[in-house]
Amino acid sequence: MKNNNSIGEKLVNLISPIIDISYIQAEVNSFPYCAYDIESQNPVRTKHGVNAWQASASIYVVTNKESQADTLKNSIIDVLKDEKKWVFNLQNITASTDSGHWAYRMEYLITQIL
Repeated sequence: MKNNNSIGEKLVNLISPIIDISYIQAEVNSFPYCAYDIESQNPVRTKHGVNAWQASASIYVVTNKESQADTLKNSIIDVLKDEKKWVFNLQNITASTDSGHWAYRMEYLITQIL
């Protein structure tokens, strides 16, 4: 059985050419930044055993400029496309602003087929 941590590794591999990305962190000193959080991970079972891992993941993009946040959000959505053994299902996008920072939260259901 494959390690379910590879979902986070896949996100880093796809998004890091666009912007540095890290696992969710409490404090960031520079902008823009991107972080991800895997809220749940579950095996997908058939009568033959585990055939996939499924994760609910959130990806956060935070910048000082609205246009930059929008551009980064769209670039990330563009790279998270289905491919062999991977399904990226965008569930929701939430925009927010606070103290001059613009943020997007993209919620995905990600399936890694074994």
